Amino acid sequence: MPHHRMFLVESRIRNIEAEIERLFDHLILEEFATFHLRRPRAWMPPMDVLETDEAYIVRLEIAGMNEQEFEITYQNGILAIRGTRAEPFVPNRRYHQVQIRYGEFFTAVRFRDALDEDRIEAEYESGFLTIWLPKRPSSPPEEPSS
Repeated sequence: MPHHRMFLVESRIRNIEAEIERLFDHLILEEFATFHLRRPRAWMPPMDVLETDEAYIVRLEIAGMNEQEFEITYQNGILAIRGTRAEPFVPNRRYHQVQIRYGEFFTAVRFRDALDEDRIEAEYESGFLTIWLPKRPSSPPEEPSS
């Protein structure tokens, strides 16, 4: 194949990959937008996403909750986390400074790697929600049959 044709094929493949990525991002944004349209006061807690050879690790900083108050779903490569952090009742209060967010929250992250959905685990401790998303082991290359 001549060099310029190879370049065109590679360019088209990159365009297709970019379009697929745009569509996936659109799905996340659509879910986020839909959630916000129904719940306009929803907020996003700070989140870190780490990768190791074996898994992805997602950490949310969100103090003042119980583990059962989180709704965590993983579907079609998208991890979504929802919940409601209740504001503690303080009678006769007057605020002088307000920085802590309360109420409904939502955040989502997309993963391109194949993950082992059956082994996803979550733990809430010391104000951090940590979710482990193990990668699927890659299959060994098939040996040619004789």
